[in-house]
Amino acid sequence: MARQNKVRLVWFPGHVGIKGNETTDPPASNGANTPFIGPEPVLGITKGAVRAALRDWIWREHKKNWVTLPGVKHG
Repeated sequence: MARQNKVRLVWFPGHVGIKGNETTDPPASNGANTPFIGPEPVLGITKGAVRAALRDWIWREHKKNWVTLPGVKHG
C-alpha cells in the first residue's frame, strides 16, 4: 500500500475552532474504534525506528535554531 500511495501524518490541536474539525470527529472516532483487519504490524515500522527518526529530526531542528541565535555558543 505504501508503494502506491503517499501518506502524510499531520497533527493539529483538537477542538480549537478549526473549520471543519467537528465534521471530521465522527468518522475519525469510527475509524479509531474499528478493529484492524489485515497483516501485522499495521505500520510495518518498529517503535525504535520511529523514536530514532523523531530524535534525529528534533536534533536537526534544534541545531538549525541554535546556530541562528546571535551570540550563542556551545560550552
